[in-house]
Amino acid sequence: MQQLEVLAEITVRPLRRFVGAAAVAVSGTLLLGTAMFEPPQGAVLQMLVWAMALVLLASAFRLYRDTGLTVLLTDKALTDSSGEVIVALEDIVEIERGHFTFRPSNGFSLKLSAETTPRWRVGLWWRAGTRAAIGGASSAAQAKKMAETLEKHLGLSVLPD
Repeated sequence: MQQLEVLAEITVRPLRRFVGAAAVAVSGTLLLGTAMFEPPQGAVLQMLVWAMALVLLASAFRLYRDTGLTVLLTDKALTDSSGEVIVALEDIVEIERGHFTFRPSNGFSLKLSAETTPRWRVGLWWRAGTRAAIGGASSAAQAKKMAETLEKHLGLSVLPD
């Protein structure tokens, strides 16, 4: 099998991973404490608080796990280090990273030519319908470099930051 050349990559630094996941986990823990020691009146509200606490704790785990991956740009596709293809480069129509675009913080979004299967790696990338986005917990410099490399490789225009 031929090894593809990596043109750019995005990794999330360990401290950023830990702080992000810890902030979400603390929120979940505080809500869990509320559910246990000062529950609201009514069974429906109590169940809602418990459910939100559990969702936050599960999200913290997923955020830490998913940001351990790396987003890789090759000459064929955007993939992550688990081998999952985020989008094929031939499907990208437009790259957006301006201030008023719908994109993750420290990242960029892509318009695609075809519908994709919805998928999400918390804090790293997502795709749904004819859109995909890279970024979130990543560094802005790495995402900017990847967007610029992608633009040059595809010959598309990137909106200024």
